[in-house]
Amino acid sequence: MVGTKLGFHVTNRCQLNCDHCIRDPERGAVEIEPALLGHIVRQVKDTVGVSSVGLTGGEPTLHAQFDLIADELATAGVPWSFVSNGATMARTLSLLQASPERWRWFSGAKLSLDGADAATHDSIRDRGNFDHVLQAAALLAACGKEARFGVTLNRRNVDQIEQFGLLAGQMGVRSLSFSVTHPTGTMLDHTLRLTPEQLRRAWERIRRLAGMMSFEVSTAPGFPVGSLAAPCSTWTLEYLSVDVHGRLNLCCVHTDTPSEVSPPPDIAADLRYDSFAEAWPRLMSIISHTMSARVQDVASGAVGADEWMHSSCNWCLAYHKRPYWTADGVAGPHARRERWRGAWEAGYKPSHADALSHLPERPEPDA
Repeated sequence: MVGTKLGFHVTNRCQLNCDHCIRDPERGAVEIEPALLGHIVRQVKDTVGVSSVGLTGGEPTLHAQFDLIADELATAGVPWSFVSNGATMARTLSLLQASPERWRWFSGAKLSLDGADAATHDSIRDRGNFDHVLQAAALLAACGKEARFGVTLNRRNVDQIEQFGLLAGQMGVRSLSFSVTHPTGTMLDHTLRLTPEQLRRAWERIRRLAGMMSFEVSTAPGFPVGSLAAPCSTWTLEYLSVDVHGRLNLCCVHTDTPSEVSPPPDIAADLRYDSFAEAWPRLMSIISHTMSARVQDVASGAVGADEWMHSSCNWCLAYHKRPYWTADGVAGPHARRERWRGAWEAGYKPSHADALSHLPERPEPDA
């Protein structure tokens, strides 16, 4: 099907407390209205075409009206999938199988896998979640739906790249993708951060792994490799992002993360009030200004002088006043992470205790 990929951040709800989460699921449950989601899909489909829809969160399957979202997507007649931590897969598949049309248009799920073993994965996410991911992959395969693994590389799992490939092969997943961990603005950033050189070495290992596997192995944008002027999929409108409030924004990586500017400069329009036809030119203007600034920085040598700015994703986060990596650690706005208030004592979570045992690079702001 010709058209763009359309992504929705559908809910802030999540039952896990992942160290690398760029959002705060417990600032209050915010969810996109199913009718609004369907309305946006139909507008985009009629304007530029929609090849597929992807749902993320939070944990998208915890949306209180997930069944109605599935119905809206079935009515729109577009293939769709979701990103999941796997914990609710059995219930979700049962809900989708209750309607032939829901089941027809549902293509599968990308399962977040952040360790090739339970100890690593659960330390980043939450106890017992590694088993949930593997069970979810098996359930999807048994139902004839596509299971994919998505890995967010960080300091604690980068040594497991080849093991991820072996595990994916054993589980029979369709694809394995690796992305770069982006800063959250919290004290945990320094426990996850990789250097540009480490990421380049990881990228080379992933390329070698891809040559050995019978399934797709890929990397997401954000690795500091390749052309400094290459546009990403959001800049070329191959991918459009809508946040939990129904706002068209530049990129899902920016969605609901801290911003130094209000309103954030990377939001094009609120689609509750503006049509996609009205919002589209505004998004193109944001993209144009962003790409022009990138070209100017590359041409002036400013990008070449800072290895972290070789990553167009990291440069873009900095340009749009979001948290971003630097040679010294992380810069940009803090994340308050309301869910941690009063629970920062050592022992709350082992990774939190480890972070607190060192002097945080960026102390959490006061309430």
